[in-house]
Amino acid sequence: MKQIEVIIEKVEDIDFVVYPAEIEELCGYGATEEEAVADFLEIVAGIGDQFEDANGEKVDWDNVELVYSRLNC
Repeated sequence: MKQIEVIIEKVEDIDFVVYPAEIEELCGYGATEEEAVADFLEIVAGIGDQFEDANGEKVDWDNVELVYSRLNC
């Protein structure tokens, strides 16, 4: 199973943002970490294989393990 690093970042103007390190344009937002992660997972559930990773491969989200890292938290 492929692992994708997901960053949870605390930012001043929108509280928390969650995004894969390899696909920064795919983001979830929330007032708390939990809200931001839930928003991100909802978006991921709806996109199918529309995004490519850093190697240009389509991401099969059903076969990915998300590994969370925190930035500025």
